[in-house]
Amino acid sequence: MRISWAWLTIVLVLALGGAGTWCATTWSARRSKVEFHVSRGEAAAAQRRWGPAASELEAAIALDPTCVRAWLVLADVQFRQEQHLAALASLSHVPSNSSQGAAARLLEGTVLLKVGRASQAETALGECLKLDSRSIEARRRLVFLFGIELRRTDLRRTLWELHALDAAGPTDLVLLSGSTFIVWNAAEIMGTVEKFVASDAGDVFARVALGRYRMRQSDLAGARQILQEACRFAPDDPEAHVTLAECLIDDNDLAPAAQLLNRIQNTWPQDPRVEYCLARIAESDDRTDTAIDHYRRSAAADPDHRESHYRLGQLLLQSNRTSEAEPFLDRARKLAERETLLSTLVSSQDAAKYSPQIARLEVELKHDRLARAWYTEALRQNPTNESLKTEAAAFESKVIAEFEKPSTGMIDRDWRLP
Repeated sequence: MRISWAWLTIVLVLALGGAGTWCATTWSARRSKVEFHVSRGEAAAAQRRWGPAASELEAAIALDPTCVRAWLVLADVQFRQEQHLAALASLSHVPSNSSQGAAARLLEGTVLLKVGRASQAETALGECLKLDSRSIEARRRLVFLFGIELRRTDLRRTLWELHALDAAGPTDLVLLSGSTFIVWNAAEIMGTVEKFVASDAGDVFARVALGRYRMRQSDLAGARQILQEACRFAPDDPEAHVTLAECLIDDNDLAPAAQLLNRIQNTWPQDPRVEYCLARIAESDDRTDTAIDHYRRSAAADPDHRESHYRLGQLLLQSNRTSEAEPFLDRARKLAERETLLSTLVSSQDAAKYSPQIARLEVELKHDRLARAWYTEALRQNPTNESLKTEAAAFESKVIAEFEKPSTGMIDRDWRLP
């Protein structure tokens, strides 16, 4: 039987039309499933249920590996669980020219800052600003970055840009007010922080900075108020809670401090500052043996915590355990001498000239981010010094290797105020 070309054409068109309809229906159903999982993942993340959130987002990605929204939210979940390398891997699936490109580069810059990769962070945040020229959060993070790298011109420019945008201010200003290399007037800086806190209800980091500044000014009531606010805004932030405990101890309000520290111990058991605070409470209560045990654990966890070594040595002396006390007192003296030298160098008019020595002192004190800032300044001052380049590169490799180890749950020393 002969079939005309006309009939054959009609049959093919109908067949292709049916296949197209079937494909469209199948794709629509798959997209609905993807959106369902992403929405559930976002809802779980909003409730801080990180495990269920990750499961939902991974299910969405399994259905559609190109879903940039799922990759972005998954990266944020991983970052909040301190899975930094996993977060960076997830963000690599979100191209800058996608609908989530600006948000992805902002989060990427944030993660890179957290793990100390400053130059890569600056690149990511710059890309974010190209995609979203009014991004306040990208500028906030650049303020932090320019601050630790002593780039005053860039810092001033970025702060003026924030002012022009009527922004609340840099979330990460915490280190600007407390890092040892900042030689500006602290009161002026903290006056700026006060304005940011007043205009941004959720700025936890600035609140911790302001709380510590008030503690140094002996305004313990004001410090307690601002730190309690920080703890309410960030119930899972160790820095805010440990700082509040220190403030309560300074104010001789020991019972609430002890209760807070007990809760902290269950969440962040390896933070040496918790042991130090518990030792101070025990010492105030004349429980010398208990205080010695806590100071000893704090000193073991943080060999560069001068006050733990000093107080431990003093209590051992009072207990007539002189030979046992001597190593701790000797360590405390050496740390004090090193900190005094560091303070003298960074506060001098020629601080940049001493940047290699300052960087090495910061390395010894395990202030990795501050050390990196001073190595950056040292290389800016001595761009042809090959031995200095080699030294800085070796330091950078060591730090990256440390960050790639599994997290211990301890708070990074150089991410908190002195």
